[in-house]
Amino acid sequence: MEKSFAKSNIALRRITDPSKYQPQIDPVDMDTDIYNDVSKNRDTFYAIFADDDNTVGLCCIRDDADAFLYIYIFPEYRHKGYGYLAACTAERQIQSSPLLSIATAYDSKNEIAKNFAEKCGFEVKSSSSVMCYQGEKFDIPELPIHKHRDEDFVEAYSMSAEAFHIMRLETGHDPNSVLYVPDDEVRQYCLDTA
Repeated sequence: MEKSFAKSNIALRRITDPSKYQPQIDPVDMDTDIYNDVSKNRDTFYAIFADDDNTVGLCCIRDDADAFLYIYIFPEYRHKGYGYLAACTAERQIQSSPLLSIATAYDSKNEIAKNFAEKCGFEVKSSSSVMCYQGEKFDIPELPIHKHRDEDFVEAYSMSAEAFHIMRLETGHDPNSVLYVPDDEVRQYCLDTA
């Protein structure tokens, strides 16, 4: 595979209509949020061109201080070195920004994607799961529900923070998880959006 890297030139060109490439995308294979951004023609996309001016994939770049990079090579062009070259090209572009970090996303069950991210220098700091309930409807009796009040804040926030902290630890998605403590900024946000 190293030989194919040396033979290919990669260019990234900003595009305004990534949705035109949807027929070449496997929506199951692409991160859901990224696919939705493609559908909405978000302005964060670049077409990945190989040396023969073939469009071989898409690159999503958000290049602020906490940059995000996502490479999607169309299935028919995979295993030719284009992804690695596109990642290197995109990282050079991102590094011209005031950069603190670069993050990416991939399906943790996809070993090829995981190996690709590691090859590009990414390491897992945290991960998340998208879960969908498939069971029967819940049998929920009438509950006294009311709009959020300030006196609810500490108890509601603490309950949620503890539940997510335990989940992160037990699933292994964030072994460095800490129990978040409520603060005045979050409290005000809850009041403002209640």
